[in-house]
Amino acid sequence: MTGRLENCQVGVFLAYVCPAGQTLINRRLYLPQSRARDDSKRRKAGVPNTVNFATKPQLARQMLQSAFESGLRPGWVVADEVYGNDGKFWWWLEQQHQRPYLLTVNSQHSVFIGYQEYRAKVLAQSLQAQQWQRLSCGYGTKGERLYDWAWIEVNSAKEKGFSRWLLFRRNLKKPDVLTPSPTIRCMHQLRQPSKKWFGWQVNDGGLKNVLPLPKTNWDSANTKCGLGKGGIGI
Repeated sequence: MTGRLENCQVGVFLAYVCPAGQTLINRRLYLPQSRARDDSKRRKAGVPNTVNFATKPQLARQMLQSAFESGLRPGWVVADEVYGNDGKFWWWLEQQHQRPYLLTVNSQHSVFIGYQEYRAKVLAQSLQAQQWQRLSCGYGTKGERLYDWAWIEVNSAKEKGFSRWLLFRRNLKKPDVLTPSPTIRCMHQLRQPSKKWFGWQVNDGGLKNVLPLPKTNWDSANTKCGLGKGGIGI
């Protein structure tokens, strides 16, 4: 709340979106490795002994595993660059759960086509004019969001029924600026639920009035503020 990094609390949120609506279904507090290994800070924050350091993709896997075990079967798993650049995360989705996904990666992301390794940035620069297709991402505050799109198939474990593709987006006003796999930015409406929900919790639900919190209280307050927002919405 002071704007300082040491007072920052970061969470990983899992939202479900469908044509009928949207909801937040799970959340985890991200505990930085420096704090996870500091016994004095753990005691001060009330972090249980059972809680160990976990990366954001690992926290996401925990929540997704719980959702899958409860019977949830999303058409797609959508996440940003932190998760797209973690090969263990998308490999887990493919091999363990056979879930399609749309994950952002950075321009240095490495893929194989045949026996040759390529960087995403190099493949983007090799695209020909006829490979681009103009598609709408829906309407935003400034009108319809149009971008040029192109995709290239890369090596994948086809025995699991998957094909992997590297997807590129080109800004119409800046055609020289290419973004590999920018699915999150295009499918912005799919990312908004967790961001909006957290905003509601902080501003309307009162979470800003109880920060910073111990880990156990953070989970409780996060849930209560979310329920409070649900009550306000009703």
